Amino acid sequence: MANRNIIIAIYTHPEAYPPTLNAIHELSYKFDSVYVVFRNVLPNQWSYPPNVKLVNVGKIMSIRESECQNLFLKTISFLQFIFSFFKLIIFKKPVYIQICDAIPLFSLKLILPFIKSKTKLWYHNHDVAEIALCRKYSIGWFATKYEAKMFPFIDIFTLPAKDREKYFPINKLKGQYYFLPNYPSLQFYNKFKIKNKMITNEIKLVYQGSIGLGHGLEEIITILNEKIQGFELSLHLKGFISDDYKLELLDLAQINLTENSLHFYGVTAYQEVPKLASTCHIGIGIHTGNDIMNATLGTSSNKIYEYAALGLPVLLFDNVHFRNILGHNEWAEFTDLSKNNLIQAITNIVTNYSLMTQSANETFRNELNFESNFNKLNFN
Repeated sequence: MANRNIIIAIYTHPEAYPPTLNAIHELSYKFDSVYVVFRNVLPNQWSYPPNVKLVNVGKIMSIRESECQNLFLKTISFLQFIFSFFKLIIFKKPVYIQICDAIPLFSLKLILPFIKSKTKLWYHNHDVAEIALCRKYSIGWFATKYEAKMFPFIDIFTLPAKDREKYFPINKLKGQYYFLPNYPSLQFYNKFKIKNKMITNEIKLVYQGSIGLGHGLEEIITILNEKIQGFELSLHLKGFISDDYKLELLDLAQINLTENSLHFYGVTAYQEVPKLASTCHIGIGIHTGNDIMNATLGTSSNKIYEYAALGLPVLLFDNVHFRNILGHNEWAEFTDLSKNNLIQAITNIVTNYSLMTQSANETFRNELNFESNFNKLNFN
């Protein structure tokens, strides 16, 4: 009997997308072999199941370096990716192909006429591509332009946010559509035992992810010299930050005499990220942007649910979207980022900390985890 294989194609690196890592782990139970093809833009540091085979394309190069390449080198990199992807399909004869985002979907469109085997297609979209934001005739522009034309070939389509359905031609979809939110994995986060979490001498606020404008960090820095119910405040930032923006935050902290309460931790492998957050008390899940991605982040911002998985109450931006998606949760606190309101929001969390931290962890275990939603997908 032929092996039941699946190929996963992602253009960046699976370890840059925690939901893809979660999917790989779950797919390893359902298929004999899982082949993952991606560009070599990060070192492989995740511990994969033994039946998962990684196919790195190209020489090791950081995501930032690859973004700065000229068009010719980007095209060469894209062609290398297509060739590796095509070889896998021909030699491994997968029963399923999972495509992550528009560029790998475009690469499949280009090689589809040369594929004779009957292979089913699952398309998962992490990030909605806006063609107006793509440079004309770039690879991303072509991928965005032709994305909709692939829907008649797609057997499974998944999105991490229901608000994004309107941006895709689901009426042209060949197969089934599923809502697959970016919740963290029980298998991974159960390793971090969070019991009787308390604030003892300092309130540690943490933000993890790409560090930039629109997350309320400036407003939080200006109140770090406040005491809330006798506790001092500190802000802990983990993830990529540009040198210019880091200097801006440091300058702001110096002006407000809060530089000793501001801490940077840089980028580490995903499996290291929860180690910092688990030592903190409040997660920052603030997104103030109003573009498509920011306006639909309620179930696709994995950091919000990773905080909750660790028993952290989450500070959110007070707008209609986040209220509708998360307002019913006891562990969610909202702020409009004005000074008094921000202080009051943190005060509310500290006052109800025991209840909120217990609620966060229980909600993760019982409902807001990747496995409970992934198991709804039908791969027959």
